[in-house]
Amino acid sequence: MPFLLIFISLYLVWPQLVYSYDPDVSTWLEVPRSPAPDSHDRFVWWNASNRSRYYWKVFKEGHTIKATLDKEGIRSFEKPLFTPQAEDFQNRYPYASLKVDDGWLIGFNQGEFGHALYWFDRSGKSRYKISSHQVVAFFPSSDGIQAIEGLAHLSFSHGSIIRLTKSHRWRAEKLTLLPEAPKAGVQFRDGRLLLVLSDSLAEYARKADRETLRFLEKDGGWGGLYPNSVVLTDDQTKAYIGMRQFVAEYEFERRILRFLLPDTSFLNKLDAEDEQALRGGCGPS
Repeated sequence: MPFLLIFISLYLVWPQLVYSYDPDVSTWLEVPRSPAPDSHDRFVWWNASNRSRYYWKVFKEGHTIKATLDKEGIRSFEKPLFTPQAEDFQNRYPYASLKVDDGWLIGFNQGEFGHALYWFDRSGKSRYKISSHQVVAFFPSSDGIQAIEGLAHLSFSHGSIIRLTKSHRWRAEKLTLLPEAPKAGVQFRDGRLLLVLSDSLAEYARKADRETLRFLEKDGGWGGLYPNSVVLTDDQTKAYIGMRQFVAEYEFERRILRFLLPDTSFLNKLDAEDEQALRGGCGPS
């Protein structure tokens, strides 16, 4: 019996011991970035990172940027009180939502298994389908609501920025194509969008009918690490990106990208046998 009690106690406490960290990312350590593309070093680094059990989501609490391992515990957008359901889409699947004057815009997202953009009234009882876009996030703007949408699956990655406007009913129109699927985005105070794409970081701006898409990092190094969130500091001089294994920090003025962890114990490493196998011809030359 004492052994059983000890085992139960360790079982309950162990996750807290394993995941003990300071969520304030300003206290985190910088770790080496991904090696050059198309190299054995990059292949080994990516495999170690991709096998990590840590999956960070960034968020803002007051003036502090924090990260959590609970990817479902923090949402950066308001959710309706009702449970959005339409066709085969249900609340258990990831979705994006935006409260509008006449109800809610809901973007259902089941990855490669389906997606749709819907309008719901405030009660959730009335609805209609707007489009089949795979919405990741909404951003109110002066000439309608912008949204980023797209899908990355296997070697396939595509996306776009769309605009939602309403006369009698809500409608969606494509503004511009994206070279990769968007994974997360955040809006600057001046209306520009910072876009975390499948493996790059870009800035999108629209004034009147003029659009610009500018890459800040063409090789972010997070391809296959599933970035999921991005936030800006109060002064908008830095951005933080949550993903598997790392939180990335980008400094705009000096265009510096860093990878951060609470401490080196969170850095996943391959054992010697696995690394040797990967270097033995399984990866890029």
